[in-house]
Amino acid sequence: MSGLGRIPVLIAASASIALWAFAGAAQQAGQRQAGQQQALPIMVEADQGIEWIAEEKLYVARGNAVATRGDIRVSGETLSAVYREVEDGSPEFYQVEVTDNVVVTAPGRTLYGDRAVYDLDQAVVVMLGSDVRADLGAEKITARDSLEYWEVRRIAVARGNAQAVRGDRELRSDMLTTHFEASDDGSLEAVRISAIGNTVITTPDEVARGDQGTYDIRREIVILEGKVKITRGSAQLNGGRAEVDLAKGTSRLLPPEGGNRRVQGLFVPAPDKSDE
Repeated sequence: MSGLGRIPVLIAASASIALWAFAGAAQQAGQRQAGQQQALPIMVEADQGIEWIAEEKLYVARGNAVATRGDIRVSGETLSAVYREVEDGSPEFYQVEVTDNVVVTAPGRTLYGDRAVYDLDQAVVVMLGSDVRADLGAEKITARDSLEYWEVRRIAVARGNAQAVRGDRELRSDMLTTHFEASDDGSLEAVRISAIGNTVITTPDEVARGDQGTYDIRREIVILEGKVKITRGSAQLNGGRAEVDLAKGTSRLLPPEGGNRRVQGLFVPAPDKSDE
């Protein structure tokens, strides 16, 4: 079958099949929540053909499979879509899985992984593999365990040694949740990252640690909370909260909210070279 060249198939399905909507189709998500569904096409191409397994209610596209819908594109070696039949006998897809060298592209973002599973009922896609990462423009996000995108909630969740890198600055935590908002052109923009567990901010000048934190992407300010430690050279500051301004390269240590503990600073003087 590979000698036949790439085989395109056009699938007309309800809006509930919106595999690619997680990349920014907020309007479609709102329609789904309101119960309004529209027929939207998805173009699927594959080098080795597309198989329909009726007994399993399954479609499988193999060999450099590519699915496009509007300006959203998903590619991988194999794409499987499971469906159920609705009252009129038409297919309603509820889970899609893409494997091997998975790349999801949409305006302003690209996701990578070895495997992607999309639960259409829950409107969540999960990227898995040894090299899970997302390119959100200025921010590059990686995770050890998984990267999720929740379509209706407009959040992306990176789990397991999650990292968000921007230039020479890095935010690392057990879990990073990126929050998106719709921009003027209708696309989604990452505006805030919430960090939970073993949170560390690294810049060329200092390292700041805390239990959790919030990164305001537009203002480039991080608020750390819980057992905060800021290390700059030989100096260390301890407190309950800290404000790190990544744009200005400054940090401000604050007492914990509602607490009466004072902040602490340890400053180690440089060795006196006159005694040498």
